[in-house]
Amino acid sequence: MTDKGTEQKNILKKLHAIMSEVGYIQKDKTNAFHKYNYASEYAIKTAIHEQLVKHKVLFKVDVTNQRIENALTLMDCGYTFYDVETGESISGTFGGQ
Repeated sequence: MTDKGTEQKNILKKLHAIMSEVGYIQKDKTNAFHKYNYASEYAIKTAIHEQLVKHKVLFKVDVTNQRIENALTLMDCGYTFYDVETGESISGTFGGQ
């Protein structure tokens, strides 16, 4: 039996493998108003989808607390990566605009 404190999580190993295989995602779009380049949602999904499937990891985003402040739509977001083989998951939060 492995001690829980020293056990390395399978989901972390899988996410590391995905990161190693995806590499840098090229910026494919430009925001003309603010004059900066960015990687689009399409570019990101295209780059990581194959590796998520290969490593049997699901990615889910939930949007909560959507509101308008000073003409900006703001939201709180949560994400979870699921290991479909073990049911293990890892989650976090971020703000969106």
